[in-house]
Amino acid sequence: MQKKFIDIIDETTDGNTTTGLPPTPIADAIKASGVTIYCIGLVGENGIDVDVLNEWATPPHESHVLITPDDEELEKLFAELAENISKPGATLEFVIQHIADTPGIKEVNRSITYTDTERNDVDFPNPEVTVSCGIVVMPEKCPAPVNVEINGCEDSVVLDAGDLFMESLGRILQIDVKIKNVCPLRRVALAVILNEVDDKGLEHQRGLKTITVPAHDSPSCRDVLVRCIKFVLPEDLDVSGASKKSICNKRRFKVRFIAHHIDNDFFCCDAVL
Repeated sequence: MQKKFIDIIDETTDGNTTTGLPPTPIADAIKASGVTIYCIGLVGENGIDVDVLNEWATPPHESHVLITPDDEELEKLFAELAENISKPGATLEFVIQHIADTPGIKEVNRSITYTDTERNDVDFPNPEVTVSCGIVVMPEKCPAPVNVEINGCEDSVVLDAGDLFMESLGRILQIDVKIKNVCPLRRVALAVILNEVDDKGLEHQRGLKTITVPAHDSPSCRDVLVRCIKFVLPEDLDVSGASKKSICNKRRFKVRFIAHHIDNDFFCCDAVL
């Protein structure tokens, strides 16, 4: 928040206007435009009219009307005033706690006001904060209730609750692959790409894994078996076209592999390694 400041000092030092236009209407117009007016009076032989200075200055008068008895004190007042004007706008720091589970932009308070010991008021804009509750996934809905009524004179009740289907169905596919002719002391980068095939022959992505196979120290190239590469296949991704309520649908997949050495002895002539 920025403010403009202007000082009005009466030439006669007593608050009485001797020349020029009446200063009070001019001061009122300046204050109405958003300018802060400080009045500094130097007490002379005939004293000073403090009431007039209060009319000119921006309220509160306790912090905008300054009276000094001599030139030395006047210099101190100017220095203090300059330091006060050059200070940055007020900063309010506070801690808030969000207790709901709804993210988004939240208003902290509809209004915040500040008043210092010199009765200077500061209006802060409507503070807002952005609340992030993180990514929350709820894969299972709350079970639908079955209504049951028991009359007052019944000792036992027989309830037919209908059908109940298994929840969180799915399968785990575990893959082994043998990489042929892996040279000694060279790591291998292995990629496994899994797609599911629907009844029309279209492929649907189901997973990608990249694996670093450690180097072996055999005296010659040899085969390396990579075991237990796991993919999770939830039942809600089944594209076989069969009933979604069955846990035994036949599902078809295609697996693709990419493998190559990571380490090698090649380098360009001008390369710095």
